[in-house]
Amino acid sequence: MRYFLSILVLFLSCTTLPEDVPGCTDSSACNFNADANEDDGSCTSVPDMCGTCDNDSSNDCIQDCAGIFGGNTQQSTCENCISNSGEFDCSGNCCINDLIYDIDSLLSTSTSCSIEDRCGICNGDGWNNGLSCEDIFTLQQIIDANDFSVTPSAQNETEFHAWDLNANGLVDPREFGLQNWSEEGRLIYLKVDIPIILTDDIGALIELTELILEASGLTAIPETIGNLQKLKILSITSNSISLLPERIIELTNLEELLISKNDILLLPENIGNLSKLIKLDVANNRLTTLPDNIGSLNQLTKLFLESNKINVLPATFADLSNLIELRLYSNKLAELPENFGGFDDLLNLYLNDNQLNRLSDNFGSMNNLKRLRLNSNKLDSLKGSIGSLESLEELWLQENQLVTLPDEIGDLNSLKHLNLANNQLAWLPDELCNIYSGLEVFSTSNNSLCSLTVPECVSYENDVGNQNCTTGDCPPHHFEREGYCVLELDYNILQNFLDLNPESQTWPSPTGIPNSASQCVNDQWWDEGRLVEISFQHKQLNSTIPENIGDLDKLQILRLTGNQLTGEIPDNITNLNNLNILKLNSNNFEGSIPENIGLLTKIDTLWLNDNNLSGEIPQSIADLTNLEHLKLEENDLNGSIPYNIGDLDSLKYLYLDNNDFEGEIPQSIGNLISLKKIYLHYNNLSGQIPESICNIYTANGSFHPMFHWNELCPPYPECVPLYSLGLDENNVIKQDTTNCN
Repeated sequence: MRYFLSILVLFLSCTTLPEDVPGCTDSSACNFNADANEDDGSCTSVPDMCGTCDNDSSNDCIQDCAGIFGGNTQQSTCENCISNSGEFDCSGNCCINDLIYDIDSLLSTSTSCSIEDRCGICNGDGWNNGLSCEDIFTLQQIIDANDFSVTPSAQNETEFHAWDLNANGLVDPREFGLQNWSEEGRLIYLKVDIPIILTDDIGALIELTELILEASGLTAIPETIGNLQKLKILSITSNSISLLPERIIELTNLEELLISKNDILLLPENIGNLSKLIKLDVANNRLTTLPDNIGSLNQLTKLFLESNKINVLPATFADLSNLIELRLYSNKLAELPENFGGFDDLLNLYLNDNQLNRLSDNFGSMNNLKRLRLNSNKLDSLKGSIGSLESLEELWLQENQLVTLPDEIGDLNSLKHLNLANNQLAWLPDELCNIYSGLEVFSTSNNSLCSLTVPECVSYENDVGNQNCTTGDCPPHHFEREGYCVLELDYNILQNFLDLNPESQTWPSPTGIPNSASQCVNDQWWDEGRLVEISFQHKQLNSTIPENIGDLDKLQILRLTGNQLTGEIPDNITNLNNLNILKLNSNNFEGSIPENIGLLTKIDTLWLNDNNLSGEIPQSIADLTNLEHLKLEENDLNGSIPYNIGDLDSLKYLYLDNNDFEGEIPQSIGNLISLKKIYLHYNNLSGQIPESICNIYTANGSFHPMFHWNELCPPYPECVPLYSLGLDENNVIKQDTTNCN
């Protein structure tokens, strides 16, 4: 062993190790160094300007005086060209005024000078490997405005460097972002998702159909964007843009404009010029209003405006009739336009997290709506029209101020999700049971529900969650009577009416009325705490009808027949818009029929006969299209029969006899083909009976009219039997024809 170590020491002391030689060790590189034993990262495969790829600096390509690499133009030739105010083109020709100048003859020729195209190719055709030099040049211009240079040692350290695919230390045009080129060699798709400086050059990419500049650190978009007439999709989301360029409205082929997550304050006044727009996303900006012109975007199917500061919508908003999805949540809306709701194709509507305190009247006209979010607003009630949303599957109403729900909630047969949590609900309507079994999600926690204020289908112990039942078993403004929760207002109105008729209270039942309204609390008169019926017929009543009768807005039946009630029929009786039956006949009422009687649109029975009513029949009576029984006989009514009486196409019985009506019978009477009886006798009607009366006979063979004791003139329609005209014992028609021609 000692001998081996001695030999090794002797060997090492006599040997010189090679020195490190840095250089390119890649034999395929142009600058390969055969002597190098340590690669220094300098390898390049780029040939010199003459196309030579080697490591011999002695033959490197140089430019001659005409600027031609590897050229041999004589210095004297260059001097002659320049002395004659000429310059050299890319082929080395002397040029004056774009024509070749002959140095030898000192004369201009008719031959055009050579021109470099945008790719730097002399006499090129504007295309390089099938791609447009114009588009490549434009990309290079944008690259030059940015600092995309990298070094090999820094490769892949930042987002920029990932683009340097050929590892030449530069971002080349074909490496700029994500690109797609057409078969014709034009740039049609460009996506950039890193911070850049966007120059006016972007407007030269005129074949672009899709431009995506997401999270690009932009604060503005150049006006030249308006040159991109073929653009269909423009996405500039997640930037810091506050104003859009004015020329953006020139992008008339645009189908999608995505500008969410910016600082945009206003949309262009003429945004409606973008008539082909299908999707507009302006979410997460700083909008407070919308331009009136937005209603012209009638091809729009998706409109995203959430998370702005919008406090009002223009009336033209309702013109966006093709909307499928509308997002308006997280704004500052306090109300919606009156015409809001005519979106026949709308499937999803998000209005949550606003300040809405009411909904528009025609809100229920969106028949295809499936998802409706109204949570986190200030709604205290809903209109009954919401029950018309027949396709609705999801309804979010949590975190409002709802006190009641309309009965029509039970008409939402497609509903699967219903959230009512965190409101002030004290009562759930029985109609909820119509849909309850089909609900997959039902939440009512944190309301004021009590055990007697939920319908039988809902388990108070298992289904309603935590409640604030502070009034025992009855909700606020209610109290318990005879085992029922009744609304204090309705109860007091009824009690007041009883107290106005003390004489009737002295009579025993069934002749008189009770002393206490509690004796009128039963299933027939009350429903969900509201008074729905008052029936005091032949009860010796002699007061007037209380003025506040119109506050009983759930009343369906009011029967006061056969009393001695006096005074006028109060005008506010027309507020009873749920009334089905109104019988005030056989009393001592005076004055006229309320002018707005036509507001009682649900009424089917109206008996005002046998009173002392005067004046004309209001024209609005023709609005009572559900009316089947109309009795006005035995009064002092005058004037003519309303010309539009024929609009009452549900009418079966019409009694107008024993009044002072005059004038002709309206032609529209023939429209009442459901009529079984019409009594017009004992009036002052004149003229001829209209032939249209025969329409009723055709539709109803048992039709029975009475026309006698008027001033009706012959000839009488053949369909009318003589007995309907009135025959005396001598078979003489009972009509005063003195004034007939």
